[in-house]
Amino acid sequence: MIRSIAEDGSELAINMLPPEYLYAGETTVPVYFECGEDAEYAFSFEGLESFDNETEIWLEDLTAGADWVNISNGDYTYMFTASPGDAKHRFNIHFFGPTSIEEPGNNTNGKILIFSSKNEAYVVNKTNETIKEVTIYDMLGQEILRKEVPAQITNKFHVSNQTGYYVVRVLTDKQVHTGKILILK
Repeated sequence: MIRSIAEDGSELAINMLPPEYLYAGETTVPVYFECGEDAEYAFSFEGLESFDNETEIWLEDLTAGADWVNISNGDYTYMFTASPGDAKHRFNIHFFGPTSIEEPGNNTNGKILIFSSKNEAYVVNKTNETIKEVTIYDMLGQEILRKEVPAQITNKFHVSNQTGYYVVRVLTDKQVHTGKILILK
C-alpha cells in the first residue's frame, strides 16, 4: 500500500500538485509504504512528461540512506527491499520548480522553450533561429508586455503579480512560437 499523509494525519491520494505549490521552489511529498512480506519491490514512474521541462523530480529513500534518484525523465524503475516492520514513512518525492535554467551552449534540442516560474516568464532559444520580439497577452487578449530581445539564449520577463494564465508569443526570424503559461503570485 502506498499513500501520503498530510500534516493533520489524513491520508491523501496524490494525482497532482495544487497550483500554489507548482513553483514554490521545492515541494516535498511524503510517501508512505507498507508491505505484507519480506520481498523486493519496484516503483515505476511514468507520465512525468506532463510537468514543465525544467521541473526536476527526485526520489529519496529514507531507509536506504542512499543518494537521491532523479526520476524527472520518467520511465524509471526503482528497486528496493522491504519488510513488514519497516518504518512506514519510507520515501519523499521532491519537486523542484523551474528556478534555474540549463547552461547556455547546448542548442541541440531545436526548440524554443516557453515556461514560467512564480511571476516570471522564461524563453529559452535552443534553435538556430534569432528571436526578434516577445509579446505576452492575458487571456482576454490584452497585451501585457512587448519587448525586442537582444541576441541571448535565455530571456526572463516579469509578467504580472496577478495569478492567471497568459499567452507568450515569440517572433523569430523564421516563424512564430506560442505557449501558455501559469503565473502564480
